[in-house]
Amino acid sequence: MAVAQRLDGTSDPGARAARGWSPAFAIIVAVLIAVLPTPALAAVEAGATRVPTATDALEAPRGTKLWVAGKDVALRNEASSSSRIAFRSQPYTTLKATGRTSGDWVQVVRAGITGWVQSSALTTTAPGAKAARVMVTASSLSLRSGPSTSSRVKVTASRGTAATLTGLSVGNWWQVKIKGTVAWAPRKRLALIAGTAPAAATHDTARGNVWVMADTLALRSGPSTSRGTTVTAYEGARAYATGEASGTWMRVQIGSVRAWAPKSSFTASKPSGSLPRVWVTAASLALRAKPSTSSAVTGRVVDGTKGVFTGVVRNGWWLVAFDGTKGWTRPGKVSVGGYWDADALLSVARSQIGYLEPSRNVNKYNDWIGANYAWCHVFVAWSFWKAGYAAGVPKKALYADWAKVAERSGALDRTPTLGEMKPGDVLLFDVYPYNGPTHAGIVDHVSGGYVYAIEGNYPTANREDWGVFLIKRPVKDVYAILSPTEYAAATM
Repeated sequence: MAVAQRLDGTSDPGARAARGWSPAFAIIVAVLIAVLPTPALAAVEAGATRVPTATDALEAPRGTKLWVAGKDVALRNEASSSSRIAFRSQPYTTLKATGRTSGDWVQVVRAGITGWVQSSALTTTAPGAKAARVMVTASSLSLRSGPSTSSRVKVTASRGTAATLTGLSVGNWWQVKIKGTVAWAPRKRLALIAGTAPAAATHDTARGNVWVMADTLALRSGPSTSRGTTVTAYEGARAYATGEASGTWMRVQIGSVRAWAPKSSFTASKPSGSLPRVWVTAASLALRAKPSTSSAVTGRVVDGTKGVFTGVVRNGWWLVAFDGTKGWTRPGKVSVGGYWDADALLSVARSQIGYLEPSRNVNKYNDWIGANYAWCHVFVAWSFWKAGYAAGVPKKALYADWAKVAERSGALDRTPTLGEMKPGDVLLFDVYPYNGPTHAGIVDHVSGGYVYAIEGNYPTANREDWGVFLIKRPVKDVYAILSPTEYAAATM
């Protein structure tokens, strides 16, 4: 007997049941099926949630939300259990179907990362449970900007501190949100809190916003470290995931260009912190549509205007925003960490000329920092603080530590010339026997082949008193120039 087919292609239950039966018995069975509700129909009528099946995921059209139903599910680069793992997801992580299948494998995306997963590990039913919570089990745990012990420490937590899983994992690392910060931690240092369900992540889309987690990220022209850097981004910079991926790399749009970076460098959760503020230090600043002086001007802002640095750098230009208007500018036209005003700094420093400390290393500058060491660098830091631009120089009690921080910032010019020395710049001095920097001062002016610097911890002629003086020096005494705005930008 032929099986009757519905218009949707499924078999009629009454006709299917009639196979091999006598006509009279088949009619009775068909009538009972038509009259009495099946368990599935009864469940729908009662308002029960439909039990998802693997077929649901296999039939999911492009853009359909899916949830991970298994534990620690591996999503792979290809539709094969032998393929390399693209990333791992925890139970109830939200994914989206691409509409592609291969056998019992389904292709999905999460925050721009594409992978294949077996349909049996997916569900089309949204979880009703809350996000998974975990607890720190180590006495002290360093949570990092990426899934590696070489990544920068973003936050530390003590034993018992609670966190929320985002649903992403790489190797033996879990991404969590803790103390308002998204960071990575070794899974062996975390324990699930009883009674919580694993996390459903936010911003789950094939194409959508992602944020840079690395301190400094080089985005490249192709999915390899051998490809050239197209644009540089700092932590917190926003990008747009294009949905394209190659192995462990993903492609994003950032700073009006498309570029590639490792997937682990991004998070789909918006950081809780704010981007660095910038202040215009030029009389009039022209914002450009592209990082070039020949590009069209998108807007103009005047000296002192406050804006935001987006965290994107291209060809040495910064992408900034002022009152909703974005544009590119050279970093020398803006300052971070406050408004850089060289005249205000010099006004403070000049007002101190002639000050003599009451006794050796006992003075108001050391009182300010809470120490009694040699204090030339402390005077510099104090002057910047009083002028409202403390971000322009390191603040350390010991000169060796101060000089080391300045060196590590990358903001030192170690081939100084008189033409490069601007009022307000900081000088590191190296005098006889010339084995490294030992002193510091602030450039007042340059004249007659010499630099005149305001220096603290300088002796009087009889070396009985020490204070603040304007000192004339030859260029050979200068070890390096520290630009306050460059230092602030490098350490923001």
